[in-house]
Amino acid sequence: MKEFNAFKVYARALSLVVSLSLVLGVIAYLQGGSFHKFVEMKSKELGFGGEDHTQTHTKLTKSLSFRLCKTRIASLEWSNHAKIYEDKSSPKAKWMAQDVGSGEPRELDYLDVEKWLGINCMVRVIPLQGLVASQPSGLPDFLVVRFIDGSISHIKKYKVSDFQFDDQFFQSGELARSLSELYHLAGIKNPEPKQ
Repeated sequence: MKEFNAFKVYARALSLVVSLSLVLGVIAYLQGGSFHKFVEMKSKELGFGGEDHTQTHTKLTKSLSFRLCKTRIASLEWSNHAKIYEDKSSPKAKWMAQDVGSGEPRELDYLDVEKWLGINCMVRVIPLQGLVASQPSGLPDFLVVRFIDGSISHIKKYKVSDFQFDDQFFQSGELARSLSELYHLAGIKNPEPKQ
């Protein structure tokens, strides 16, 4: 009966990792680029970052990840005064929703809201350099996001997927879809301005 040798198992695993790295490096070299370019190319194929997009009001740009949640969100309030907020007045924290014109706030499924936040606090965006000059000034906030540290972020919406988040202008179909999911999750009427 053979005796188990942890060192040999570790050495073989390390050898496989090094061999795989060398193979990927050789493949990248043969393609005429660096290993970084190879990883970027494979990432594009899998749908992660770096996609080129051409917009009529912007230069050729790359999509990137954008963090919407600077810290934990305490509440989201739309321009029509519909809101979702975390109520910590009882021993058990609850997420609540209040639609426009409705009386009492209603409790939401806590885990559903937490899951939405976990998935959607980082979204893919395409920066829009030319949007600032082309938009009317004084447009009201579409959404106000309040954080637990007391800070506030303002989101304006110009078109279906063109947003201004504080001083950042970007296009994000992902953010537009996730907000639509949130309205459905919270059971509130779509508070989006008519386009």
